[in-house]
Amino acid sequence: MGDVYRHAHITINAFASADDNGQCTTAYVPTALVDYACRVGEEVYVHEEDGGLANVYEVEGVIQTRGWVFQEEQLSPRRLYCGKHHLVWKCAEMWARNDRPCGFSGEVFDKPFMSTYPCSNWKFAYRQWRQMVQDYTRRNLTDPAKDKLPAISGLAAVFEQHFPGHRIGDYLGGIWRGDLYRSLLWYRAGNAIDRDRRIDGPSWSWASWDGPIDFVLEDDNAGWPTRMTWPPQKKYPCKVREATTTLTDPENKYGRVSSGRMTIKGKVLMNAGRLGEQSGNTRPADPEIHLDYDDTFPEDSVLLPITHRSGLLLRVVPWSAHEAIPVYRRIGLCIRPANNDDFYWMRGARWETHELTLE
Repeated sequence: MGDVYRHAHITINAFASADDNGQCTTAYVPTALVDYACRVGEEVYVHEEDGGLANVYEVEGVIQTRGWVFQEEQLSPRRLYCGKHHLVWKCAEMWARNDRPCGFSGEVFDKPFMSTYPCSNWKFAYRQWRQMVQDYTRRNLTDPAKDKLPAISGLAAVFEQHFPGHRIGDYLGGIWRGDLYRSLLWYRAGNAIDRDRRIDGPSWSWASWDGPIDFVLEDDNAGWPTRMTWPPQKKYPCKVREATTTLTDPENKYGRVSSGRMTIKGKVLMNAGRLGEQSGNTRPADPEIHLDYDDTFPEDSVLLPITHRSGLLLRVVPWSAHEAIPVYRRIGLCIRPANNDDFYWMRGARWETHELTLE
């Protein structure tokens, strides 16, 4: 379906329809012209000549909440939204409405993610992918366990095709191998902890969680501190030796995964349970803790720094506790205190170098 939307001349969207039985409005009453546009919170508004504000989109745009529609919007070069009160046009060059056919002045509206491809700046492209994932996870899916990855498989395929001069590596359950370290730094975005939201697959992938997530995008531009205890020539304080996933359908490398495994070596905070005492995040000296599924901070957890600023909270799988290389699962994310340069602020911390297996 990705190629269908990408090569379509225009995609017509029944914006106000609640299901596939709806229809497009056939007539629109002319309204006052507008002179500029702006954004208020998460909504885009236009300023009408009489001084009022009108939403460019409409609150009855149910289709905007659907996960499967997301890649349609991002891949289609031109879209026509048929709402109850307005026709809205969107493409890579402009936004317009039936009462403003020449487009809106003022704010530069967000363009579809794929409108900038092919892209030679691979660091920028990786960041765009993570931002796109953030937006996608705020959409609804009828069957998240089944559709979480297939619903953006078309986007993933196009993303890989339009990467000249740079090998982005394997697609690992929603994460690109070339951007693996940064892509591990995700956390729940404000939604309540609920074990029922857990989806089969590797715990280190954002696709294992049914709900909105955010990435620690601030780490993209974070420089390394002067005081470091690991070799300064290394870009990251850990080293991923191997990362694989098992596809439900081997013929679709962008589809659903049943499991995944990662082998990673680095310095590990073995008594990370002590972070629970400082996880209130009410002072600059407190770390920022984001737990995935538990309300309480596990005492037997460990911390694996991924960058100098953020790291994964892990817990050993009970059956593997006595294995030569124990198996761990992700349980959350830790961001160091803002007034510290690295993870070595905690007194009595017990750091050890280990090779871990993550599932």
